[in-house]
Amino acid sequence: MNVELVIPTHSDPVVKALATMPDAAFTSLLDALKAVQPSANPQELKMAVGSLELGAQPGHVVSVLVSLRTLADQRMTPMADIALAVCRSAEVKGIVKEGEETRALKDRVAALLGVPALAITAKAYELATEGPAPLLWARVVSDVRPLFVDDSDHELKSEGGSIILHTLVLHCMSDIDYYVAMTPEDLRQLRKTVDRAIQKEGRLRAALDGTPLVAIGTLKES
Repeated sequence: MNVELVIPTHSDPVVKALATMPDAAFTSLLDALKAVQPSANPQELKMAVGSLELGAQPGHVVSVLVSLRTLADQRMTPMADIALAVCRSAEVKGIVKEGEETRALKDRVAALLGVPALAITAKAYELATEGPAPLLWARVVSDVRPLFVDDSDHELKSEGGSIILHTLVLHCMSDIDYYVAMTPEDLRQLRKTVDRAIQKEGRLRAALDGTPLVAIGTLKES
C-alpha cells in the first residue's frame, strides 16, 4: 500500500535520532516500551523511557510514535508501510542519508509501532480524547463574599455576614475553560456524585478482571 505523509518539522529531531542512535540505545528504547503496562495516557510510556539517552527528547519520541501508530490504525495500514512512508519523507527533507540510515529507520519504526503497549495506549488515548472537550485539569477556587445590607434608613451595614462560594474550573483540550459556580451544598453534592462514579468504576474493573476486556491502566489515587 502506497502511503504518503510529511514529517512535521518539530518531529525532525526524533526521526533523525531513530535513524542514527546506537543499536544499544534502540534496544533500550524497545525493551522499555515492551515492559510498560498499557494505559489511556501516553504519559506512562514517556515516564518509562524518560531516563534513556536517545539523541532526542524521550517524551517527544513517544509522542511521535503514538501519532504514527494512531495514523496506521486510522488508515488500517501495515506498520511496514507507515515506516516506509516515514523513510521517504525523511529522505525528501534530507533528515537521513539514503542507505544504512534509511534501512535502520525503516526497521526501527516498524518494530516500535508493533509494540503492544504502544498500540493499545495509542488506541485508548484516541478514544479517550475524541470527545468535544477532553479534560486536562480541574481545580476549585474558593472565596468568601461579605453580605452588605441596608438598614431601615437605607444606611449600608455589614452585619449581614458572609457566604462561601466555590468555582469549579475545568480546563479542556479545546483550550476553553468552563467555570461552574457552586455553593457549599453544591460542592458536597458533586463529591457524592464523583464518589459514586468511582465506586461504579471499581465494580466495572472487578467485573472485567480475568476477561479479554480487562480495564487497562493502573488505578492511582492522588
